[in-house]
Amino acid sequence: MPSSLQAFAASLAELPWIWAALTLFGCGALQCSLPVFPGDILLLIAAGLSSGRPVAGLYTLLLPYWLGSASSSVLVSEIGRKFGSWLTARPLFHRLFPVSAQERSQNWLKKRGALTILSAKFLFGLNVPTLLFAGILRMPRRRVVPAAIFTTLLHNSLFYLLGAVLGLNWEGLSYLAQRYSVFVGALLALLLGLAYWLRKRAGKDCE
Repeated sequence: MPSSLQAFAASLAELPWIWAALTLFGCGALQCSLPVFPGDILLLIAAGLSSGRPVAGLYTLLLPYWLGSASSSVLVSEIGRKFGSWLTARPLFHRLFPVSAQERSQNWLKKRGALTILSAKFLFGLNVPTLLFAGILRMPRRRVVPAAIFTTLLHNSLFYLLGAVLGLNWEGLSYLAQRYSVFVGALLALLLGLAYWLRKRAGKDCE
């Protein structure tokens, strides 16, 4: 685990609560808008440092970080919605993403938009593009916003809980951070494959 992140997380405990909360809010927002920013790992370490007082950490660490990540997720989708009409009118966009593909994607989001947003959040590099396309393809706000809020709450709570449980076991935290995407990706692939198989089998039974 990079020592710089450890030092930064430790310095949060020395800041006044409001400044620590604003810092965590910003880290949550950056993590959702810049996938390379290690905000989730920072939350994991900060939770480990506060493992002796996990309940207090719920509102001093998790709450501001979640508010930042949820706000940023909604903002990303709104950026896609704002500039979607301009983008879809570009010839290059049509060559890369034909109208037929757009229609299929819109139908997919209409049926499985919330599940898609949830899955993308747990896979590195897919969260921002998924939220952008949800806005570009005009996925209804009444579905995007609750999905983004619930997804970030679930994702951030998982990182906070794991950090609090592992405490200051840096080796465990480092291993989890390195293997997290692999584990989650394999689990999601397994679940999606199982769902596809069950649906295909149910279709055959109806014939």
